[in-house]
Amino acid sequence: MASNLKTNFLMAPLAVFLFLVVSSSARLTIKPLESEIEHICSGATNPEFCLKFLKSKPETAKADLLTLAKLVIDYARQITTETQKHIDSNIEKATDATSKGVYKNISGEYGHSLAYLGDALKALARGDGDSLKMFASGVMHQALNCMDNFAAFKVSPDPSSIIEEMKYLYNVSDILLSISNMI
Repeated sequence: MASNLKTNFLMAPLAVFLFLVVSSSARLTIKPLESEIEHICSGATNPEFCLKFLKSKPETAKADLLTLAKLVIDYARQITTETQKHIDSNIEKATDATSKGVYKNISGEYGHSLAYLGDALKALARGDGDSLKMFASGVMHQALNCMDNFAAFKVSPDPSSIIEEMKYLYNVSDILLSISNMI
């Protein structure tokens, strides 16, 4: 009986110690992620967009930096694919040769963006932050080129909604660039 009491007496401090370690560890895994997101977004061109975007995605809540980069690449690929479909449908709707040419050129640029994003996934898998930066910058550059093409030519149908999608892609790619600076 005395040895049982002695064992229980020794186990209590061990249990308290383990509880404190586990609870402090849990706090450490949650808080640094939030500060990491704030750090990522402080390096973005549009920090407000970055914070809103990352906090709106439930998957980011438990993601480490590499997982976060992959999630952002996946979203960028989805956005690029959807926008390219929108662009391609406007090629068919274009009413003149100039508009068709501009939309075809922009569709090609978006094809390059998809290739860059595929290469970004490969660079991420290798842990190659420098290449990841290059590909994120490439997507941003393509989006800006496309917006410049729309600014330079009057096209039909109206590209306003596509331009908004391009701005969105630019901002998401900028988040990827900010993350790549931390890898």
